[in-house]
Amino acid sequence: TCQKPESLGSTELNEQVNIELILDSSGSMAEDAGGRPKLDIAKEVLGGFVDTLPKQANVALRVYGHVGSNSEADRALSCGKSELLSPFQPLNAASFKSTINALEPRGWTPIASSLQQAQQDFAAYGDAAKNSNLIYLVSDGIETCDGDPVAAARALKEANIRAVVNVVGFAVDTVAAQQLRAAAEAGGGQYYEARNAAELQEVFKQRFDWAAWTGYYNCRVAAATGEFNQDVAQQTAALNCTIAKATTELNSVIASITTQLNSRAVSKECYDYIAQKIKARYDRISTATKDSYDSAIDVADQEYRDAVDSAKEDYQQTPTP
Repeated sequence: TCQKPESLGSTELNEQVNIELILDSSGSMAEDAGGRPKLDIAKEVLGGFVDTLPKQANVALRVYGHVGSNSEADRALSCGKSELLSPFQPLNAASFKSTINALEPRGWTPIASSLQQAQQDFAAYGDAAKNSNLIYLVSDGIETCDGDPVAAARALKEANIRAVVNVVGFAVDTVAAQQLRAAAEAGGGQYYEARNAAELQEVFKQRFDWAAWTGYYNCRVAAATGEFNQDVAQQTAALNCTIAKATTELNSVIASITTQLNSRAVSKECYDYIAQKIKARYDRISTATKDSYDSAIDVADQEYRDAVDSAKEDYQQTPTP
């Protein structure tokens, strides 16, 4: 039995999944959370998270707060810089981790402009029937560049790209939590809080559990394959048994009447008549058995396809997107 992970949600995914990670690299990410700098923790957790993403997904990385400093003198510079460090492409985990590990906590927190620019990042994926567009934003604080993250998140949800905005507040205060939660709700996504490395790890492993989601799908397909193979084995054994019995009967009758023919106990005409009848019986049994086998295999094959299709339908659901 394949146990469905609790993290599986009900939002159906389309053929192409596009995931953008938006990371806060502002100066406050240098602060400790449970004894380690927040940015170091985020790097580690996100590095592990990308290893769980579907192979067919396109993944992008956008960062803000990584330029200038958090001094007033650098406010304009830092607020004006949200950068797409890795555009959408099939995931290269090693390259992604190298890029994210090079970040240093520096400046201010332009969440709204980052979300606005993310809308352009998804521009090539505006066909909502074919694409599922997801954002995971990690921030340790409130917008500090006069933007409106809630409005920006709502615009993403309502745009043709239909992006879902998920937000993780990392060691945030009450005011920041309120704003970030409102942004997630406006963006049609989920909001979670984490105070330290263990809690951030739990959010990305348990709440955004792509690995368990993929494992569940693989289990369903493996179970369907096993049942199909078992059905084929049973039907093949039944076919072989019936054909073997019919063959034994045919050979026995032919041997008997051949002996009688050789001893002149029966005429050649009688021999031909009996031989024709027993061969016709063998052909009927063989044909009926093979037809029954083919029909049973067709049923088993359809059941297998239905089970795999059902698994794929579940696979086309996001784990709490």
